[in-house]
Amino acid sequence: MISLPHADQAGIIYASTRKEVDSLYETLVNKGYQAGRYHAGLRDDERSNEQERFLYDNIQVMVATNAFGMGIDKSNVRYVIHYNMPRNMEAYYQEAGRSGRDGEPGECILLFSSQDIMLQKFLIDKSVENPERKQHELGKLQSIVDYCHTPNCLRQYIIQYFGETNTTENCANCINCKDDSELVDITIDAQKVFSCVYRLRERFGVTMIADVLKGSKNKKVLQFEFDQLPTYGLFSNRRVDDIKALIQRLTATQYLTLTESEYPVVQLTETAFAVLKNEATVWQKIVKTHKAEADDDVFSALRKLRKSLADQESIPPYLIFADSTLRDMSAHLPTTISQMRQIKGVGEVKLDKYGEKFLAALKDYAPASPSSLTPPVDVPIKKSDKTPTHLITLQMFNDGFSLDEIAKTRDLKPLTIQNHLVKAGEEGHAVDWNRLIPAEQEEQIIAVIHELGTSLLRPIKEALPEEIGYDTIKAVIAKHFTK
Repeated sequence: MISLPHADQAGIIYASTRKEVDSLYETLVNKGYQAGRYHAGLRDDERSNEQERFLYDNIQVMVATNAFGMGIDKSNVRYVIHYNMPRNMEAYYQEAGRSGRDGEPGECILLFSSQDIMLQKFLIDKSVENPERKQHELGKLQSIVDYCHTPNCLRQYIIQYFGETNTTENCANCINCKDDSELVDITIDAQKVFSCVYRLRERFGVTMIADVLKGSKNKKVLQFEFDQLPTYGLFSNRRVDDIKALIQRLTATQYLTLTESEYPVVQLTETAFAVLKNEATVWQKIVKTHKAEADDDVFSALRKLRKSLADQESIPPYLIFADSTLRDMSAHLPTTISQMRQIKGVGEVKLDKYGEKFLAALKDYAPASPSSLTPPVDVPIKKSDKTPTHLITLQMFNDGFSLDEIAKTRDLKPLTIQNHLVKAGEEGHAVDWNRLIPAEQEEQIIAVIHELGTSLLRPIKEALPEEIGYDTIKAVIAKHFTK
């Protein structure tokens, strides 16, 4: 859980959906914060009461959707946190401007992830019908995406966005200007990206460019024979997310540009051509991250515990925790339930059932220094880009999106989306299975599993009618046989 800046003073946290507002509110209250909430799902009298409590300092932090704040004259707001990236710069500037209106310092923090971009694109697609207006809104969305990725002065970016040109390059106040990292010459990396964009004839988006540079063997890359390009695999030793982040930084600094469309295409600017011709260089501040490494001895001990528990319950070991989850445990060595909750793949159900047992096993390996999972003092400026893809799907599913809507938004197949939800269920996350499993098929599958067990899927499939697929079988196992 994050710690709030100026926790004893007034602040606002903006979230995109009612569900996120309710979840954040409950978490803050449970952590002892004097918090309120505000969104359109509350009754008029409830919203009025929450607003009054905030105005009279009876609560310190208000968690709200963007419906909150219009016409409110509260000058002593010390911080504004955006839990999700807003739809455009205009909305961000208006909401962030509610901090520090009394002339005292105010802090504005914007948390963002790639999921926010997909959600905002989906909302634009649903709420804007006019093609020209939709294109305009997508262009404005790209501007705030660039704001999130620029390594340059954030104040300068905002001022220039609204049309002013007489600005300083260093405000000495935003997080980028306060960053004392040294500038690094990334010209060679930039040339590799620009060359790939050029060889793709400026006809594809960020994902395809990153896949080609990574050396991906996915269907589209091979179908277009992009594996024959000289730029194929130039970044084979890097994560796709890191390659995408590089492309986004180069876009935010005007070396690249994206078309204003539902599926933006990356194009080169004149500045990029100058870099390709060795007429200019590219310098940027690069944030270095260090990944915790798993301890093989701890991993082996956790696997033995998992096998013992699986034998007791007569279920496959992977249904307790995946290997990747055990490796995460052995890398971070959590010592409390709160820290265990932060491990990828540990949902509330499995935490309640297995948490204490695995913490006991980890106790002998606990480090003398605090775990790397200790909550930070300050809120980070960027949400982790390492959010597992299946949990991104789960959040969208819980927000009410259908499988087809999620598949369209994420450019994935509906079957992949269903497999994501099954995986989330196997990890102990709450999933509304009734939206995934036909009732008449559920009873048939349960009957066969009681006879054959869950160790092997193929015998189960062969014992069932042909129209029942593996995805439905896995969903039933996740719902009934992993708790």
